[in-house]
Amino acid sequence: SILVGKESELAKLITDAGPAAAERIAAIEAAQSDLDSATAASRKAAEELAETKRAAAQAKAAVQEAQRALREYEPRFAEATKERDQRASDLENWTDYNVACFELLAA
Repeated sequence: SILVGKESELAKLITDAGPAAAERIAAIEAAQSDLDSATAASRKAAEELAETKRAAAQAKAAVQEAQRALREYEPRFAEATKERDQRASDLENWTDYNVACFELLAA
């Protein structure tokens, strides 16, 4: 009868489609696996980027702190350098004077 013929036709169609369906299922599973791997890699990259941004912010803060400390130290350094140079000059003048006096007495 017509129904039996249609049933056998549909059963054959389903049987013939089985391997193609299995291939599509395998392709879907492979694509899902690739997607999961890509998602994990993306998540890891985002975490690394966030960590790098945190480290950059900390480094920037450290540089700013060092620059501030340098600006605060510069006047004291200039004063100390001026004092050192004055004392070195005083010592040189004192030494020159006393050597000259000694040479005068020794002559």
